[in-house]
Amino acid sequence: MSSPATAPAGTAGEADNRLGRRLVRSAFGISLAIGLAVMIVQIVFVYVTEIGASRERLDELARTQVPQLAASRWLVNDAETALILDGIASLPGVAHVVLADDGGQTFTRGARPARVLAERRFALQPAIPGAFRVGELTVVVGPDELAYKLARRSGFAALTTVSALGACALALLVLFRREVTRHLRRMAEHAATLRLDGPMPSLVLAGKRAAAPPDEIDQLAEAVNSMQARIAADLKRMQRYEAELSAHRDHLEGLVQARTLELEDKARLLEEQRAAIERLANVDALTGAATRRHFGELAERELSRAKRAGETVTVLAMDLDRFKALNDAHGHAGGDAALRAFAAVCRAQLRTSDVFGRIGGEEFAVLLPATDAAAALAVAERIRAALAATPLDLGGAEATPVTVSIGVASRRADGALLEALLLAADEALYAAKRGGRNRVVAASVA
Repeated sequence: MSSPATAPAGTAGEADNRLGRRLVRSAFGISLAIGLAVMIVQIVFVYVTEIGASRERLDELARTQVPQLAASRWLVNDAETALILDGIASLPGVAHVVLADDGGQTFTRGARPARVLAERRFALQPAIPGAFRVGELTVVVGPDELAYKLARRSGFAALTTVSALGACALALLVLFRREVTRHLRRMAEHAATLRLDGPMPSLVLAGKRAAAPPDEIDQLAEAVNSMQARIAADLKRMQRYEAELSAHRDHLEGLVQARTLELEDKARLLEEQRAAIERLANVDALTGAATRRHFGELAERELSRAKRAGETVTVLAMDLDRFKALNDAHGHAGGDAALRAFAAVCRAQLRTSDVFGRIGGEEFAVLLPATDAAAALAVAERIRAALAATPLDLGGAEATPVTVSIGVASRRADGALLEALLLAADEALYAAKRGGRNRVVAASVA
């Protein structure tokens, strides 16, 4: 507020000096001096009147245009907003209009003048149930309209009073200086001391007679004091709104944070559930081997890698011997124990890079990356021998031996398909079954 307030102080002092020089140098005659004095009186009157008119126009604006503007922003109607702003900008004295909505858009009409006659801010709150504040309208009244009227009025005064009041020019000058000029200077000095962040003392004009009826200067002083009171009230109201807004914002931030934590917990739970479902889909619960579907996915991936590297891959097809008879003799619990024991033997003999899967009830398969037929036969033989040397205690008088038949199919992965390798390994497996079981047979793969 300091910048707008200091400007009138300098202007009032310069005007007083110019008037003094003109009156001292009475080369232009007493008529001109009196005309100037009368013109100054009328300037003051026009100034006071225009200040009041500017306030009325702003009050009328608050009653008519501001609700329409708030409704147009609530509906995000840019075209209607532009029309309303154009109408506001065309009002007498309005030099600059700025609409800053809460969505980040800014609409501007005119340019902010160097000197501001009046400035009013309007909060845009639609008169709609449940509607919230949508922005703020700032209207700046410039001195151009006032200057035009002052110029027109002063010209008329000069023409009408030079000849009529010439004889009393000097007396009127003294009276004007005593009754007007010093008070204007006092008002300017008072305005220069006002700060939005400090106290706003009332304007008191020295030398005014208490019993005298109020004149234009008194009205102006009252207007200044009223304006100060309104500004102070508006500042308190804005501070209260800001405090309420801050509290509401903190509350919303707390709600958002709580909701975020809740969503994070739900997301974590969903991820855990997804991982559990994926484990159920990918890992056989009894043996820990890959399911048939997951084995196919892992094997196809490894075949693609081996094809790029030009490596040899081998597939083992494995089937527990006489598994149905073991189930019939010892029940499903015995069968499950045999399957778990076989899976443990396989994991002990396989590498971490090998793909081990359960294809069916007692059927298993292994894909051995970068392994030729001779190395694969050695692995298969170790598995067979290890299982045969691991009898199971299934509650009988003696431990029950469990054996496995294994088919081996091996070839370079330049064009190898998993289905073809599995089929070849199965044929070799059946050959092992026909040959007496508990043995390893290698297939011939082209």
